[in-house]
Amino acid sequence: MGAIGNKRHTYNIKEEPILLNGVHNILEEAKQKDLIVNNQVNIEEIIKQQYPQILLEFRPLDSEISGELIKEKDTWHMIINNKHSKTRQRFTMGHELGHYVYHRRETSQFIDTLFYRQNELKSSIEYMADEFAALLLMPEDLIKSCFSKGVNNVGVLASTFGVSNEAITYRLQQLNYKISY
Repeated sequence: MGAIGNKRHTYNIKEEPILLNGVHNILEEAKQKDLIVNNQVNIEEIIKQQYPQILLEFRPLDSEISGELIKEKDTWHMIINNKHSKTRQRFTMGHELGHYVYHRRETSQFIDTLFYRQNELKSSIEYMADEFAALLLMPEDLIKSCFSKGVNNVGVLASTFGVSNEAITYRLQQLNYKISY
């Protein structure tokens, strides 16, 4: 039984192709529908267009809660904390979509707090949802395109992809890119 990751984040190696295929399919449909503009994935429209069973809502939540995904009857409610920054909201949408795509059969409620994102003992389900969001919002081919054009500054890349500096730094490290600040 092989695993990928370090002691902070470990998931079964069999999950990786499933994760990559799911993101790839979503991105392909997004490209066909012009939902990627200037390297920024329009996650809100992806959810609205590709997942009509999800009702996307933006409302104030406790400051520690990034988002929630809750099933009520046949509808899933994705609630995003509108008090958080736009980059946090975008990542949370990707994270909650990851829960929907991969974990909706396991439970009908996900409440994601900032604590889980920073906790070194993050569960594999939370890690997988974070990875899904990172792969979806910062696709490798778009990052390669930026680097081929000489764009390698963290701040510029974060702005280009509509994510935080921390998120793009993590993704670039995953892909073994050298970055500048």
